[in-house]
Amino acid sequence: MYINYHAHQASQFRILSDRQIEKVYRAVLECLNRIGVNVLNAETRDLFARAGALELAHQNSVAPNDISRIRVRTFEAAVKLSRAHPQNTEQAQYNLTYPVAAALIDGELGGTSGATATHT
Repeated sequence: MYINYHAHQASQFRILSDRQIEKVYRAVLECLNRIGVNVLNAETRDLFARAGALELAHQNSVAPNDISRIRVRTFEAAVKLSRAHPQNTEQAQYNLTYPVAAALIDGELGGTSGATATHT
């Protein structure tokens, strides 16, 4: 498949240093935090919420038993989604709090725990 890949590979050089890349990365995060982004795909919003919760738990060494409440900041329409424990896949697609709680309990993005969580 890649028979002549190395023979024809172009020279690589770096335009930015690691420090400069980090500064750009931090600036982009600050812009996103201040301005926000409109994510229209429900599965993507769900993934972001679960990944964010897992990252915060990891950064702060929080275990599932340490959590008594979860608060997700999101757009107005998402607040109207169900907070009940989903009974099937379709209900889970329209529920934001359960997948976040399940990811925190399971410690992974694909969290599918059947555990009961308190939602606020």
